[in-house]
Amino acid sequence: MWSSMATVISWAEEALGVRVGTYPPKDLPTDFAIVQRVGGTMSYPHDNPRYAVQLWTDSDEGGEQVIMALARLLPNLAAAHGRINAVDMDPEVTQLGRFDTGHFVWQLSFQLNVNIKD
Repeated sequence: MWSSMATVISWAEEALGVRVGTYPPKDLPTDFAIVQRVGGTMSYPHDNPRYAVQLWTDSDEGGEQVIMALARLLPNLAAAHGRINAVDMDPEVTQLGRFDTGHFVWQLSFQLNVNIKD
């Protein structure tokens, strides 16, 4: 069964060049990313998930630059799988601050329109 989340994780991992998952890894490397579904609507056979990609890094300025570069790559996500009909080209970029781990966290949120019919 196809998963839009798995597709977003794979796309983000390739684009960012860091480990990407749905939760922080136990070993907390210097740079990693988390993908979460943070909302959206579903009306079979279409799903409109809203995803957030959080980049965790050791540099606030570097995090901003990388998340902005990822936002510019969003059009490439539409080509990542034939079931993706559209990518919202009005993404949100948010600075989430510095966490107790020492990581600075930047977030990119966007909406997809996908076909989920098997």
